[in-house]
Amino acid sequence: MKPPKAENRSGFETRAIHSGEENPYPYRAVTPPMVFSSTYRFESIGAMLETMQDSRRGIYYSRRHHPTGLDAEARLARMEGCGEAALFASGMAAITTTVLSRVQAGDHVAVFKDIYGGAVNFFANVLPRYGVDVTWVDTNDYAGLEEALRPETKAIYFESPTNPMLKIVDLERMAEIGQRHGAALIFDNTLATPYLQRPLDWGLDGVVYSATKYLCGHSDMIMGAATGGAEWMAKVHDTRYIYGGVVDPHSAWLLSRSLTTLAMRMERHCDNAEQIAAYLARHPRVERVYFPGSAARSRSELAQRDLAQRQMKRHGAMISFEVAGGGDFADRVVERLKLIALGVSLGGIESLIVEPRYATHRRMAREQREALGIGEGMLRLSVGLESADDLVADLEQALGA
Repeated sequence: MKPPKAENRSGFETRAIHSGEENPYPYRAVTPPMVFSSTYRFESIGAMLETMQDSRRGIYYSRRHHPTGLDAEARLARMEGCGEAALFASGMAAITTTVLSRVQAGDHVAVFKDIYGGAVNFFANVLPRYGVDVTWVDTNDYAGLEEALRPETKAIYFESPTNPMLKIVDLERMAEIGQRHGAALIFDNTLATPYLQRPLDWGLDGVVYSATKYLCGHSDMIMGAATGGAEWMAKVHDTRYIYGGVVDPHSAWLLSRSLTTLAMRMERHCDNAEQIAAYLARHPRVERVYFPGSAARSRSELAQRDLAQRQMKRHGAMISFEVAGGGDFADRVVERLKLIALGVSLGGIESLIVEPRYATHRRMAREQREALGIGEGMLRLSVGLESADDLVADLEQALGA
């Protein structure tokens, strides 16, 4: 069953729009200001030292904090229902900084295999160079995960829904495993957003985002974010200050603007995705559709759908599907599309499609991809905000009869 709200809060949309700060913005402005200063003046040495001791909100140099970033972080934290947030120059900066804030040489990390390709590269090729051992576990193999955990395991990293297979991971079960073994749970919530899924409510420790995707939502920024409790985020902020992956004020301001419309955008994204997933499931040239809201064809699929309904508000707007005819026909479909664009990202207002074998999983051998369930004929569709009828018509002419 879903966890109860931690406190009596205002609605998600209200928290996204209103600052909630005690002090109003300067000049009685209703939107946050953009402050582009790299450094800040003080009236006395005492005032400077006092500000520098406030590691969370002390504003003295913009690699640590700046006013526009603090406002956007507070807005995101309210939407997540947690203590703090941190913004980064990219999603990978958020992932790497958050993980590095928890581990050191000699530690061990367990990672589910179905994660974003950039994160795969970090865990497989970068983190071991720092003396951190990494064990890969089949996604949703909870017994295998427990077997992989050791006394020196400091973190478990995973995502749900996964990219591109859209597998759903049981957050409540993961929280129980992590707490029993003393391992921190770091979770990528990019595909769901805090509007559709609140991982911290289920007992997870920290959440990361490629804010480039739905949080920003307009395919015009590169940004990352992390959220969690105050104690957790203190280490994240300190590590960000060292590595320097802070976001610039203009991007932070644009994120604040985008977050105000997140709920409305996600509802339209989800409406469109449900209609398109149903269409694809009926098409004779489509062999299989991967979408958390699709009709279940087996006991395992039913369990996945029930789990999605239990821990998500709706099913999201990502669809993966396998076409008959393999890679050659998948290429043909992509090149015949007129409205849906070929692009490697997701979560924007426009619909984007890509073949994972050319993009997210291009560094893997075919055998490795197929072991994850990613066939040569798989297409990943990020459903945008266009007319759903127009999107269906575009897919219809591309797929053919």
